[in-house]
Amino acid sequence: MEFNVLTYNIRLGLDSSIAAIAEAIKTEGVPDLIALQEVGRYWQMGECIDQTQVLSRALGLHGHFCGALTDANQGQFGIALLSRHPMLDLRRTELPRVDDEQRVLLEARIDTPVPLTVLTSHFSIHESERRQQAAIMAEKASQSQTPVIALGDFNAKPDSVEYEVLTVPMTDAFASRGIGPSDTFSVRSPHRQIDYVMTGSGAAAIKTCRVLRHIRTSDHFPLAACIQLTPPPDDEK
Repeated sequence: MEFNVLTYNIRLGLDSSIAAIAEAIKTEGVPDLIALQEVGRYWQMGECIDQTQVLSRALGLHGHFCGALTDANQGQFGIALLSRHPMLDLRRTELPRVDDEQRVLLEARIDTPVPLTVLTSHFSIHESERRQQAAIMAEKASQSQTPVIALGDFNAKPDSVEYEVLTVPMTDAFASRGIGPSDTFSVRSPHRQIDYVMTGSGAAAIKTCRVLRHIRTSDHFPLAACIQLTPPPDDEK
């Protein structure tokens, strides 16, 4: 089965609006899975709404928000997953931090005909913390008994140690099947790739990956990939 995914740092809708982000995503056709970073739930910046809920309703997807920070009014800031298929066994892991803000990793089992594990995060801007965070994601990917898709804003360039750590158990979709320019940041002056889709297991084969350069509703461009999931043989189901 073909499985279409998207990762997008929406920056709280500050560069446009949450409604504009939903409409921009629709122009490409709503994917099966969307990972979002810099998402607010009644947060002190951006539109003071449950942004995950608004986007999931607008796109007709299941939505799950994973908070990393809480403000004085109990608003939250974090990451989210939107999925066409039910999300099961959702797990939140607080990632190591020293100087930067708290970061989290969200793990989910997606109830598709092909068993699938999804990992998503928004890594630190500090290299030492980012290396530790990448190692945790890589370990989870290597231990998975099902095909893995890892995606998000990893704040790391392809020549970084963190990238090397992640690509031991996984394959970078853009490096494997990328089409066009790879830079995902920034929209104003594109100069580096820091957003990724990665896959683990031969049952998750990358078909295409591309940066959606025409979508300019945040300071990042979205990154989209089409992945072929191969069902297990009947005697392994």
